[in-house]
Amino acid sequence: VKVDGTSVRTWSTGVGGVLLSMVALLMIRGGVGGEEAAALISNAPSLLIVGAAAAVIIWASLQFPASEPLRKQWLFLGIGTALWSVGGGVWNVYEVVLKQEVPFPGIADVVFLAAIPMLTAGCLLAVGSFNRVLRMMLPVAISLLAGVAAAAFVVLVPLRASLADASYPLFERLVGAAYPVADLVLVLPFALALAFTAARLGGGKIARPWWLVVAGLLAIVYADTMFAVLIAEGTYTAGMYIDAGWWVGFSLIAAGASLAVDVQRPRGA
Repeated sequence: VKVDGTSVRTWSTGVGGVLLSMVALLMIRGGVGGEEAAALISNAPSLLIVGAAAAVIIWASLQFPASEPLRKQWLFLGIGTALWSVGGGVWNVYEVVLKQEVPFPGIADVVFLAAIPMLTAGCLLAVGSFNRVLRMMLPVAISLLAGVAAAAFVVLVPLRASLADASYPLFERLVGAAYPVADLVLVLPFALALAFTAARLGGGKIARPWWLVVAGLLAIVYADTMFAVLIAEGTYTAGMYIDAGWWVGFSLIAAGASLAVDVQRPRGA
């Protein structure tokens, strides 16, 4: 069943993911269930919403033939999303099961940071697939410069004090900075390059899935950057507003993957 050429599956993935994210956030901020349920309610979306998004993206990738470049592009994005969900699962184990403060840096950070190269690989393959048609070298170069400049700004302004604070171990300070730096240098440039690609493709059906991916990646980059800033300030707790950036971001990428199946899957595949 399709509405305006878009399947109900795609609408459910995108709109449903965003609505569930907002409901979860309102429940957290409203203190539903009291202190005992706070940890579970604040951590469940990272596992359930992002986990569902990963399942949709990986399913979508497998709808394309093995020889089709789209398969690898979406598969890498799906693996990155799955790793993020696993990181959320590790965070849940500490806060909900063990009722302990999550170690920082810890196993969750290893898994979260491992997701970033996977997301980057998916974007890189997507941008590369349009290189012959759209000449992507200049847009990618400009996007990389923009990402490096943004990373330098974050390190030199909001994170400068925390990086220079010798009262915290150096490794802890570096891991905290790794989130925004990796996102801004690796993910953001290719998200911008994808936006350029989608714009050059016009309003056609091939461009629409990538606009959703761009919006999702930007939401994730924002959440990661704010997470690093709040960790540096010692004010981050699970269930803050920025958490919705991850939930919504991955839901939008999943909607993009589902939409790609709607508009790009060869007939009979």
